[in-house]
This record gives sequence, C-alpha cells and structure tokens, in this order.
Amino acid sequence: MKIPEELYNYIISGNCVLFVGAGASIEAGAPSAQEMARELSKKYLQGKHQKELLSKIASYIETKPGLGRRLVIDYLINRLSPLKPSKPHLLLPKFRWTAIYTTNYDTLIEQAYEKAGIKYKPIISSCDLVTDMTDYYSYVLLYKPHGCISRPAVSEAPIIITEDDYYSVADNRKAIYRQLELHKYKSVFLFIGYSFSDFNLSQIWFDVSKELGRFSQWAYALWPNCSEVQRATWRTRNLELIDMQFGEFMTKLSAISFEKREEQEFFISNPDLAELVKVLVFAIEAKDPYKMHHALRVQKLSLLIAEEMAIPIHEYQLLEIAALLYEVGYLAIPDVIIEKTGPLTQPEFELIKQHPIIGERLLSSLPSLKSITKIVRHHHERFDGRGYPDRLIGENIPRPARIIAVADSLDAMMSDRTYRKKLSKDKIIAEFKKGSGRQFDPEVVTSALVILGKSRIIKRSGLK
Repeated sequence: MKIPEELYNYIISGNCVLFVGAGASIEAGAPSAQEMARELSKKYLQGKHQKELLSKIASYIETKPGLGRRLVIDYLINRLSPLKPSKPHLLLPKFRWTAIYTTNYDTLIEQAYEKAGIKYKPIISSCDLVTDMTDYYSYVLLYKPHGCISRPAVSEAPIIITEDDYYSVADNRKAIYRQLELHKYKSVFLFIGYSFSDFNLSQIWFDVSKELGRFSQWAYALWPNCSEVQRATWRTRNLELIDMQFGEFMTKLSAISFEKREEQEFFISNPDLAELVKVLVFAIEAKDPYKMHHALRVQKLSLLIAEEMAIPIHEYQLLEIAALLYEVGYLAIPDVIIEKTGPLTQPEFELIKQHPIIGERLLSSLPSLKSITKIVRHHHERFDGRGYPDRLIGENIPRPARIIAVADSLDAMMSDRTYRKKLSKDKIIAEFKKGSGRQFDPEVVTSALVILGKSRIIKRSGLK
C-alpha cells in the first residue's frame, strides 16, 4: 500500500499532528497492554484475572491490602526504562510534526529526539502549558496526557493506569487535549499504534468532525490488516485507514521524502514568501545563470543534509530560502569582476569577499526576509574561526550557514570548473574528512557523507 499523497504533503510541510499509541512501542520491544496485565496478575494476584484490562488489574493491585499503587508504578518503570528507540522511532525527528501526542508511559520519543539533537518540550501536566517559551517554535511539543515514567509522582498528573485515574485527573487531560483546537483547522491528524479503543482519542476525533462538519480535515490511522468494511466505516467519519506497520510507514515516508526533494527544482514551503523568493531568484539568474543553477543544486543538497540531521522546523524553513539566496550579494558586484577568467587582484578579491555583507544589507531591506540575513552573512565563515566576514567560530555560526557551506563545497567539487575537472567520489570524501573540524562542522560533514552515499543527485552527476 502507498502513503496517500495528501498525507505526505501535510507531513512534509509541517502540518501534521502525530498521535503515538502503545502499538508503536512494540517494535522497540515493549510489552502490549495485555502482556503487562498478565505479568502483573502473575506477580501480585496469583495469576487471577489475567484476561482483564490492564487498568482493571492495576486497580485490583492498588486496592489490595499489602500491595498498592507504588508496586504498579515500579513495575512500569522497571519494565519500560531499559527500552531503546526502534528504527522507526529514530526516523520521527527527520520530519516536522506540528505536535506529537502520546499516551505511552515510555520515553522512546524523547530518546529519539535527544539522539537527533533536537530540543523537545514534554507536556505532562497542565502546569507545563503555562511555561514561558520565548523560542516556542524551536521546540517539538510532546504532549503526554497519560503521564510518563520520567515523572511518575507528579501529583496533578500521575501516570494514568487504574480505572479511577481516568476520572480523577480528567481536568488535566482535558487541558492538554484542548491544545488540539490550535491545530485542527489546518493540520491533519495521524494515529500510529492506536486501535481507537481509547475513548478519549476517539472522542477527540468525533468532536472535531462534529464541530467542523463537512469542512473537517481528514485524519489518517495506521491499521495493519484492516478490512474493506473497516475502511468504509471509518471513511464516513473522515478517517482513512492505512494498512501498514509503524516501521514500514516510516521507511516509506523517508524514501518518498528523499526522492521528492531530489526531483523538485526548488522548494519553498511558505507560500507567502514563495513569490518574493522567485523574483530574487530570477534576478540572480539574469545576472549570472551559472550561479543560479549552482544555488538550485546547493538548496537541494542543503535540504537533504538538513533532513539527514533532522534539524528543527524553524531552521529548515529558513534554510529553504537562505540556500537559494545566500549569494544574492553578487548582484552588486561588477560584471567585469564576476566574468573575469584570469586571477583576481587583491582589491578585486576583497570586493568579492564583501558579497555576504552586501547580501545581508539587501535582504534586511525586505522585512519578510530579515530572518535569513545572518545565515547569508555567515555562509563563508569557517568552523575554526578563519573565515569571513566576522571570523566566527564553531556553533557561533548559524547552523543553516554551516550546512550551506558544506553543500556549496560539495556541489563545487562535483562540478567541472575551467581550472579543473570534477573530483572523484573518493577524493570528495577525503577532502571533507580533511576539512572536518577546520573548515566545516563535523556533524554536517557526517550527514553530507551519508547523502553522498545514497543521493540520486550525486549519482546523476556521474561521480565514481
């Protein structure tokens, strides 16, 4: 089965709210709810009531003299703490989710984002909702209305495990789910690892459908081995079932993303800026067609590297534009210098070195593009501080600028120049390893080398 094109477009544009249920953790070795119910029954109830729901078993243990709630919590912590993210979990940070909701107690999503080096904000209690986040958009918002083993003793939002828990902390859960109202008009929902047996999640979708009626967005749910009868039933509620496992879905999503990015001429996800960027792109092309084609290739390579690094959505969207316009400052450089075939004089070279500053000044005059000015200014900085114009060092250089620097060099090495032929793949790898930590950010180089090994853009260049 294929991933629906509409769903892919919502995901890649950052307009998909992801729900991750217990079924998604099974691929990481987590027990199912029924397995945990049986294990708890055998351990604390002499094997009785094994076929009942986990919430029932937990309630029996909580109220039985000599046992109590703490035993259930300790069991969950000991059972779930050793788990490590599965491959599909590690692919989640490669995409820009509007928000992630999960009713799981484990920390697999958190670990995946930590491994990718992307900041996230766990929201377990309603108190988390009022935390001042000045850089709100640099966080992945991770809502956990059922609690988490990382904070098992939060009084206003304990782990929801017994029947009574669902009612005793209802206000906390409602406060968290109310955040969905911020998303439901422009985002689609994708459910992974849910059977829709969770009353609250089903109710959320039914409420959205009822409120918006025929204007309601569609939702999607992974439902392995779903029947046509089930598909037809849920379609009446604007929910499309996808016959895939979590791992299969994430693998296909990554493959499609990679292929689509390589096929596009250039990509701007913000429609409000797309036309303005196109005007500037055409101006650069009129000035120097080679630089425009070079910028198009650099944008593709930059975005492929960024996806491999799973950078946050706000940086990715800045990179989309900056990677096209990073050499816009050349518009102010005289043609006689740009077109010169012989060696540049020192004064000419110093003028060329002004193009990042000129580009920054030009873009600063356009309020909607001010956010990329520092990226444009610093795309010629070096990781060791020997670049220009400001000799910034390491992470003081904006990360999108560090990515562009690598993509720019990669395309240059892949291309024939008047003074040399394009380099071989082995030579390119050697050059990047030599420059890693000196000219280039080592993390960016690592991701670029991954791209070098699998990208069709690279293969089409004829590298050997």
